[in-house]
This record gives sequence, C-alpha cells and structure tokens, in this order.
Amino acid sequence: MYVFSPLEGKKAAGKKAAAPRAAAPIVGAVVGNPPAAVGIPLQNESVNAEYFKTVLDAVESIKAHWPDITTAPALGVEGAMHDGTRLVGHQACLTAETYVEAMKSGEAMGGFSIFALDLLKSATPGIPINVAGVKGLSCQRFEKPRRFPAIVTIGVGDATRNIFNHIGALTSITPLELLHAMIFAVHRDIINLVEEEVLLQWRAALLSVPVHVKVFTESEQYFESISIREEIAGDYDAAYFTAYQRIYMIEKFRETEDAIKGPQTSEQLASSLGKVRFHTRSESANAAFVDSALTLYRRVLSIPTVSAVVKKADEDYAHSGPFSKVSALQAVMKKAGSMEQIVWTIMSIDDLFRNDMMDLGELTWDALTGYRSPGHKGTVDLLLFKKDLGDTRTQPRKTQLRETAAEGGEVEVSQ
Repeated sequence: MYVFSPLEGKKAAGKKAAAPRAAAPIVGAVVGNPPAAVGIPLQNESVNAEYFKTVLDAVESIKAHWPDITTAPALGVEGAMHDGTRLVGHQACLTAETYVEAMKSGEAMGGFSIFALDLLKSATPGIPINVAGVKGLSCQRFEKPRRFPAIVTIGVGDATRNIFNHIGALTSITPLELLHAMIFAVHRDIINLVEEEVLLQWRAALLSVPVHVKVFTESEQYFESISIREEIAGDYDAAYFTAYQRIYMIEKFRETEDAIKGPQTSEQLASSLGKVRFHTRSESANAAFVDSALTLYRRVLSIPTVSAVVKKADEDYAHSGPFSKVSALQAVMKKAGSMEQIVWTIMSIDDLFRNDMMDLGELTWDALTGYRSPGHKGTVDLLLFKKDLGDTRTQPRKTQLRETAAEGGEVEVSQ
C-alpha cells in the first residue's frame, strides 16, 4: 500500500524528476457525475483507492484544525481577475446572488471554496493518479502559503444550472493532482505545528480558489477534461499523463465506447479522440497508437504482477521512471514472448533502475531491442539470457517471480 507522507521532503518528487514550471492556466470542473450515455466513463476509482484514502486523511486533518472550514464563506481573490490568459487585479467571492446575475451573460467568475469540489471524484475516472507529480507539486509549488495557481472552470449544462445546489459535489476537470497538492501542503504545515499566522494564510487560500463557470454540453465534458490536461502539460508535469496513465486512458475509453456503441475499432476510437486538443509533446492519438496502447494493456498491464511494478514506478518517478515511455513497454512486449518472460523482464528493469544500475539512456527502444546492434540483440535479450542461466545476481525474489497473472496475487513492490 502506498502512503503519502506530508513529512517527505523535496526528494519526494522522485528520482531525477524535473521541477514544474510556473504558470496560471485556465483549468476546469464539471457539475456532478456525467452520464455514461454521452460516452463518459462511469466512476471506477479502485486503481486510486489507497491514494484517495491519504487525500481523505489530509482533508480530515484540515477539518479537525478548522471545524468550520467546509462551510465557511468563500473569500475574494487578490490578484485573481481573469483577463483571458492570466490573473490580475482583484476578484470578489462568488455568491449565490452574484452567480445568478452573472450567468445571465453565460459565465460567472469569483473566489470559491476548494471544498465546494468533490476532491475524490475525477472527471477522467479509472486512470491512475500521478502520485510522484503530486509530491513534487506539494513540495515545490506549495512550499509556503499562496493563492491557488490556476483558474478552476466549472462546466454547467446550461446557464440556468445553479452550482450552489451542488456544493461539495462538483466534479473537477482540473487535474486532481493540482488540488491535492495544495491540500497535502496545508496538512503538512498543520501536523508540523507551524505558526497560526501561516496557517491562516493557507485557510484564506483554500477559501479563495479562482473559478470560472461556463456552459459545456454533456458530450463535451469528458473530452474537455483531457484537453485541459494536455493544454497545461507545458506548465505542470504532474497533470501531464505518463505512459502508464495514457494507456489506461485509452483502455477505459474503449470500455465505455464499447458499452455504448458496441465493439469499436482502433480507427473509430481514434476518430472519437480527435475531439481532444492534444499537446505537441504527446504521442499522436492515431489508430496505430490506440491499437498499440490497447495491445500493451491486454498483453502487459493486464498481468497483475507487472501492473503493480509499473504502477509503483509511476508513483515514485512519474516521467523520470523506467517505464515513462510507451516504447519501453513496447520493447519488452516485442522481445519477451511469454507471460513469464514479461514478468521477469519488467521486474529486472525496475530492480536495476532502482539500484542505479540502469538509467533512462539504456531504456530506449534501440537499447532494449538491439534494433541497431549486430544480431539485433539488446538489453531485453541479455536479461532473458540471464534468466535462462539462472543468474541470481539479477534475479528478483523467487516468491515474486512465481506469482503469475493467473494467480492474481498481490506483490510487495520495493520502496
């Protein structure tokens, strides 16, 4: 089980993790749980269950310090007037009265309490949370009290929909990593017994999150949430999907589309994903990539042992980990034919990387497959050769290796 410790220092950002860049982009939220009938996945957050427990614990510690925090009136936001791309000037708090009046023009803006959002409900359910990214954000972006560094856009189906009827149940399109990072930072300072003057600054920040309410049709909401992630990818690595998350996103989208429309081809899924505004750093979501992601999920990540190892590496290192590129998983799948070989290879790579015996330069497609080497033999071939020799110097614990997908047992992944 992973436990997020608010006492972890900056090293918590993970091995070789890049520091996030500062910015204040527009991000978003939707009201309630969007219906699956419009192609939006039903809530299925078992993959994040343990992590969400740590979020809930942090929220409970904040509520214990300020029992009235979840019902306290929202505050205005200094330096938070929206000019289209950034925050300037002052923005008054959003109230039920000012909201109704403002929505006559089709949108409303103002300071809002972070606790008006459901912090445990994702607009893109079933996709693993970037835990390493949250740790990095909490340590680097929220080292001391500050205004929430983004505008949270709340989507409503029409201008007459009143968000004040859904307080505490608004589903954020904003990547949850950003919101959780602030929550963990406040929790950290509370348990570290920092001065009350500092804590009161955090309290003000929690009650004055800049929001922008606008109209979205139901069919736009899910795709908008992924698009927002892509749009802020250059500023927040924590919000940008890792390879592991991206594969899960494609698979969960396929499950939903198949349930609604019947079995979909990779071409049809890619066409639907064309509604997403992907970042230039992202792999193109064409039919070939969709097909590759689905194959990787089916042949590699559906193996419980492998999924546990890759998920733990994602939590610890995010974009700086051994499986941070889809090509690394593709190389293993190509070279390691059987389930046993895939398990061995993934666990060996993870073990070597954690012990500083392998770096990212050795985890490219060419290095792993030996594509440009004589005989086309690469690192995967070497690991499989050592497996055949029974070389115990690189052998993961035998109890782990004997565990197979068919048995579906839990694996204790090294910390």
